[in-house]
Amino acid sequence: METVGNAIRVADASALTEGDWRALRRESIGSSDASAVLGMGRYGSPHKVWQSKVQGREIEQSFAMTLGHMMEPVILDLAGGELSMTVVKPDLVLRHPDSKVLTCNLDGYATNPYGEEALIEAKHAGSYLKSQLTAWNETLVPPSGSAVEAWWVQLQHQLAITQVARGYLAALCDKDFFCIPVEYDQTFISTRIEVELPMWFGRHVTGGEEPDFAANDADTVKERFPDISADAEAVDMSELSMSVARLSAIKAEMKELKEEKKLYDTRLRAHLGKSSLGVIDGKKVISSFMTSKKSVDFNALREQYPEAYDRLVTVKETRTYRT
Repeated sequence: METVGNAIRVADASALTEGDWRALRRESIGSSDASAVLGMGRYGSPHKVWQSKVQGREIEQSFAMTLGHMMEPVILDLAGGELSMTVVKPDLVLRHPDSKVLTCNLDGYATNPYGEEALIEAKHAGSYLKSQLTAWNETLVPPSGSAVEAWWVQLQHQLAITQVARGYLAALCDKDFFCIPVEYDQTFISTRIEVELPMWFGRHVTGGEEPDFAANDADTVKERFPDISADAEAVDMSELSMSVARLSAIKAEMKELKEEKKLYDTRLRAHLGKSSLGVIDGKKVISSFMTSKKSVDFNALREQYPEAYDRLVTVKETRTYRT
């Protein structure tokens, strides 16, 4: 296969070494980067993508990611049966016909004798995503801010590059199989994919400007500033005055909501009494069960068994913030 749709073929993915892959990922925005850069979905962040491009920091492969790769052929086969189409894996690195910084590697490309074509994005989804996939399947719109929203962006990125009109999110979740159609979204593609992503790349990757930290970057901040300098002076936070004001407002609102939550929790628990389950129209609204918890009296342990205390009790110092 030479290419898919109108995409420009960059390389045969099967012939690339790990070093080649890393170089290509640093020089462009792939479909798995797109949602993080755009701040859509729950995972990743613009800063993490920037780290991978500029600092060469690779994302560690989790067991779930490895399992997803292993299950990909099975999911593509299921999608082909569901759609009555022939599905192949185009083992190619493709780029946008008008933008060198937009690239992708497709999971599957589906065709039939009638000239129809579609892209397939295969996912092996955890059971916690079932409600999100169900909502997407019913409305054909992924829930805003959900984890699966990132997959919709991923497909839009691929549709933009190939200029194919339709794709499918093929997801195996527990014992259910979802095959959700995703149409080419002209507005989203022409503004966010084809304009915003290249601008971001030019400013932050080519230009080297570090992006602002996002909510998912708490681990990066902790890693960069693990401790406190004894001779460091107080930092003037004036330029973040709006953030400080907003944070104060959110904390006040959370305190008010916490008190309100406590009120309704107390009323439900009182109404439950000694029962273990409370329902409305057969649907669980509250449950209760007995638990046991073990604790250690460290003072008594130190007095009675000082050697064991010194050998077994460790102290770990971490940086704590208060705002």
